Amino acid sequence: MKNLIYIFAVSVFMLAACEKEINEQVTEGAVNLSKLETGQISRYIGFQSICGENDKFEYTGDTLIMEVKDVNGDLFLAEYLSPFSKNKEHDFISLTAVRQMNNGIEFTNRINSKFFNFYGSDTLKLDDAMAVSMKQKNCIVEFDNETFRGDQMGKISSFQIGDIQVKNKIIVSCVPIIEVDGYLLYDQNQLYLNYALYTSTFNGVSSNTITGWKKI
Repeated sequence: MKNLIYIFAVSVFMLAACEKEINEQVTEGAVNLSKLETGQISRYIGFQSICGENDKFEYTGDTLIMEVKDVNGDLFLAEYLSPFSKNKEHDFISLTAVRQMNNGIEFTNRINSKFFNFYGSDTLKLDDAMAVSMKQKNCIVEFDNETFRGDQMGKISSFQIGDIQVKNKIIVSCVPIIEVDGYLLYDQNQLYLNYALYTSTFNGVSSNTITGWKKI
């Protein structure tokens, strides 16, 4: 009996430890940013929280599927929710046109995207040679002690929200004209995290809501 209890305790500990680490394995058939091919699929689980309230972090029960599709000879990143998603939107699908270029990906028509909706640049650069060091401070990322917004490309050693931790990744942000601090974390092969902090005020009370998608 003691052995069974011990095995169960170890299993729970290992599961909790693994949950914090994003799946960084480049699995066969997953969306590969350096070599996009029709039929590649990656999956992301939704999460939400409130800045400064760690106990409010939770997974939404939604799974976002990202798939490379060929439409009349052009490549698109299609996004849709899995049939088992808790808050599944009826027939939701987003198509973002993509074109591979030297050390990057150019994409357009992403306004309906759940993953790229706040990203302001037309290009996702894959070469991090020009990336500058950035660091997380509470719910935001800073560059030279200022909130990171704009078209700068960064490298961050660690980013954490709830039980999610991403290490040593390229990071890009949103355009500075909208009221959101949003980040994409990725490397030369895969997208790992979409993160957005929305600030709003109602009747004099400010709210800082976090939403995002984590690679699974």
